[in-house]
Amino acid sequence: MKKETYLHQIVGGASLLFLGVIITYFIKFLIRIILSRYLGPSEYGLLALGDAVVNIGLTISLFGLTAGATKYIPHYLEKKKLGKVKGIIISIIKITTITSVLLTIMIIFLSDYISLMIFKNVQFKNILPIFALVIPFFTLANVFSNIFLAFKKVKYQNILWVFGRSFTYFIFIIIIVLFNKNLKMVVYSYLLSQIIPFLMGIYLLEWKTFSIFRSKIVAIYEYRRLLKFSLPLFISNFFIQLMGWIDSIFLGVLKTSYDVGIYNAILPLVGTITIFLSVLGNMFLPISSELHTKNEFNKITNTYISISRWLFILSAPISMFFFIFPKEIITVVFGASYVQGYMILRILIASYFIKVILGPSSQTLITFNKTKILLYINLISMMINLLMNYILIQKYGILGAAIATSISILLREIILFMIVKRKLDLHFKFDLYYKYLISIALPLILIKIIIQNIEAITWFILMICFISYHIIYLLMLYFLNSFSKSDLIIIELIENKKGISLNRIKKYLKR
Repeated sequence: MKKETYLHQIVGGASLLFLGVIITYFIKFLIRIILSRYLGPSEYGLLALGDAVVNIGLTISLFGLTAGATKYIPHYLEKKKLGKVKGIIISIIKITTITSVLLTIMIIFLSDYISLMIFKNVQFKNILPIFALVIPFFTLANVFSNIFLAFKKVKYQNILWVFGRSFTYFIFIIIIVLFNKNLKMVVYSYLLSQIIPFLMGIYLLEWKTFSIFRSKIVAIYEYRRLLKFSLPLFISNFFIQLMGWIDSIFLGVLKTSYDVGIYNAILPLVGTITIFLSVLGNMFLPISSELHTKNEFNKITNTYISISRWLFILSAPISMFFFIFPKEIITVVFGASYVQGYMILRILIASYFIKVILGPSSQTLITFNKTKILLYINLISMMINLLMNYILIQKYGILGAAIATSISILLREIILFMIVKRKLDLHFKFDLYYKYLISIALPLILIKIIIQNIEAITWFILMICFISYHIIYLLMLYFLNSFSKSDLIIIELIENKKGISLNRIKKYLKR
């Protein structure tokens, strides 16, 4: 299979996945805006702490097994070993069900201690047991989602997260705000929005993807191989998740829920650019695993380089806009009570931008079964993050949390990239990148001059500036001949998907 075919698979799958992620992120972002304004920083901070407990519980419950699904299911499908495919699916469902239920029971039992002794917050005691009930449903919905990804059924993944979870949660939140309900009702709606994708996942797996109960295929179990592969990933992912939430948790322990609320209002803005890495990285793993099975390593290298370039094109303009206008963005989106977090946005957006443009390095190490290396790097990163958060939060508060998290992220991503660079013998051509930087800088200077001469920045003005900036950016990319012939793959795919003619663009790229 040619390199372009694999890029087609990634771009084709990523187009659906990207659409789903964009819609999901947009809905979640609206929810965060509504809740941050409706609840205020203190109660919004409690909601963020509960979300941290759920996500750490999710990581523990998954036991790293979803990576086993995306690796081994395509592998066995390629070899037509359906018994082993069934065995992998059943094994993952059994293990994650047991771990998530046990963890839920433990958190409910210890909810008073966690709330009063660790976070020292009486109000948190009333909502923590509800958050604990979320874990089994959220865990199994994630299992189903990764199974769909392994089967390259991205549309089912979108159904789960867009309609099953995000849209229903949004509807619940609108109802809560309209009827002026309290924080506890928000948490109950959070629970219901996790149960729905769980039920949808059961149906889509059994009747639309790969039958577990009705199929006569005899399951062949490989618990030892699955756990041997997944255990290092579980420990590694646990460290990564802990690294992602340790700043919020330490703020809750060492400071107040108000600080947690300010900090977590900023995070979805930073998460905007990580969408691109999440989408392309998740699509890269099953494709690279298939190429690895066929020993086609050069194609993995070429695909990695292409993805890294796309990541830069997509994330750079957004990152720079957020970095230059943090006060204006936070004030307009979340309100003046959150504007003190503007330096957090600058620090985090810089570190996450570097993380994104370095490419899918973690997925590459998983492809080459280098999970132990990933484990050691994540362990070191987590320990650095833990220590620095403890020291810097006490001295600098939310600013210290942002600095600590950024340093640990940069150390981890640079080390991972250097390992992958040597493994794949990566050689980037930077001639196009200079054109990207020029295309970003010139319109940004223009927008900066305009905003400086406007007294009151509103939603409308900010959106006009944001959209105009990106239009000018794209036009400059075009006039500076900033695209390569490999971008024809994307253009042709859009033509096929949308049924439109882009001959002029193709003619331009072929020059």
